[in-house]
Amino acid sequence: MKQHRLTAFIAIALVASLSAVAQSAQPLEPLVIDVAPTVQQAAGIQFVSGGAGEESRAALDAMRADFTVRNVFSGPGGEYVVAERVTVTSAAGGEAMSLSNVGPIMMAKLPAGRYTVTADYHGRTQSKTVQVGSGLQNLAWSWPNVHEASPDTSNAVPPVPAR
Repeated sequence: MKQHRLTAFIAIALVASLSAVAQSAQPLEPLVIDVAPTVQQAAGIQFVSGGAGEESRAALDAMRADFTVRNVFSGPGGEYVVAERVTVTSAAGGEAMSLSNVGPIMMAKLPAGRYTVTADYHGRTQSKTVQVGSGLQNLAWSWPNVHEASPDTSNAVPPVPAR
């Protein structure tokens, strides 16, 4: 009998302790790995991509003068998103560069000229034309009606009408 009382006492003490710890715990913040962006090359064109955290955005802002085009990708609610594919085509029709999974900020050092930039996010494609000359050209991209995951309703059972 004493063994059962001791076990019950320990169990109650443990539950009370865990309850106190749980009540005093602060909610966890989402983990954002903030890596300093590095300049890369694709098809001989310098570019940089990043901006998920504050430090990365500050580093990108400090690099603005080195680039000719700045793209900022946003989704529903204005939050930053990563474009699945970005393709830059020259006015002559030749593909200047094609990148996968870039952003939410992507800057490129394109030579002077006219370009069409195409960006894909969750199966939706947008295109913009930009004239590169002196100074930085800013392109703001927005996919306000695209959601991260759409439910698969291909095998959904239709609702039963109310009687």
